Amino acid sequence: SNLKTKEEEKQEAAPEWPDLEKEENLLPAKAGSNRFVWDLRYEPPVKVPGAAFTDYQPKGPLAVPGAYEARLIVQGKTATVPVEVKLDPRVKTSAADLQKEFDLGMKIRDRASDDHVAVNQIRDLRAQLKMLHKRLAGNAHAKEILAAADALDKKMTAVEEELIQVKAKASEDTLNYPVKLDDKLISLGGMLDQADTAPTQQMGEEFSDLSSQLSVQLSRWHDLVSKDL
Repeated sequence: SNLKTKEEEKQEAAPEWPDLEKEENLLPAKAGSNRFVWDLRYEPPVKVPGAAFTDYQPKGPLAVPGAYEARLIVQGKTATVPVEVKLDPRVKTSAADLQKEFDLGMKIRDRASDDHVAVNQIRDLRAQLKMLHKRLAGNAHAKEILAAADALDKKMTAVEEELIQVKAKASEDTLNYPVKLDDKLISLGGMLDQADTAPTQQMGEEFSDLSSQLSVQLSRWHDLVSKDL
């Protein structure tokens, strides 16, 4: 799993919640009994620092009932213990339908990660282009290079604006600006997560549509990297 320090988690929080204390994701290294609470979820999608979402926050899908293993590794030594996740006795959904829900949840999680990885790459490259401008400022021989950098920035911004709502700095901002692909994927995952049941046909169709739209934008981004860059 991707374990982060508290400082890293705080940097990733949206600006509207700068003092939000998230649940600790590290087992404390203290003498005596220590407790780590698993929320029964798989890893969330890759994050974009400061990203804001409409209704649902990025989460990994819930684990289906079954046998798991908890593993503790300390100084090269590994201890394991079996863990069983049981179905809530009030839920009558079949194991097959729960698996369908989980499978779609993982697909949504992975495509949201694909989206966010591209956004992070675009922003990292933009930071490098800004440094290039600073380094070559006033250099008459660098005008062509800087013009090419500006043209590349403009092209990749057009892709970025389809992947994520760049103007949304807080959840309320999504009332003023249209949601983009990442928020649509996260919202679909949130709706899927609302009940222990198989996904509807419409959910599957919506995922396929969003995934196809995402592929178009990722293809544009990869072309910029392989050609323009």
